[in-house]
Amino acid sequence: MHRFILINEVNNIFLKQIETFFEIEKVKKEKNLIIYLENYPLEDIISTIKALYIDLLLNNIVYISGSKNNLAKEEELISNNLDKLDNGIYLAPQILPFLSNKEEGLKVVLDNYYNDIAFKELLEVYFNNDLNVLSSANNLYIHRNTLLYKLNNFYEHTGFNLKHFKDAATLYFYFKC
Repeated sequence: MHRFILINEVNNIFLKQIETFFEIEKVKKEKNLIIYLENYPLEDIISTIKALYIDLLLNNIVYISGSKNNLAKEEELISNNLDKLDNGIYLAPQILPFLSNKEEGLKVVLDNYYNDIAFKELLEVYFNNDLNVLSSANNLYIHRNTLLYKLNNFYEHTGFNLKHFKDAATLYFYFKC
């Protein structure tokens, strides 16, 4: 399994609509509705969820996970912290401030990137260059497209789009504090 969508109540209409857009691997209907998907591009999932949220007049919490091999920890982390969130659509950068154990949340959300020293060095250079891709690539002695590829890959796996200030600031805050 590659990614999941969690909605804070079982909503069969939402589920049927998701089935028309994506191939679903598995569905869990317990306290929450959890839909496991193939590894679709995150932008496609976000745009579809936003459209459905508006079209179906949802008034729920919807969480879209990062792309990982083991989603069980992330699913448990989000399920245990739903009571702290307002209704809306969330990715990892938006839920981190609401988690009771932020360090554990960061480990779960970042998955393999959490202990990746080379990627942390890349982030440090990127942050020190004020999110400037060209300057960062030059300081890292890599082509700018290589850096963009790594940043896009990070976004697909974690939900953190480091080209957006809010996501970059959130991650910067957690790594520096």
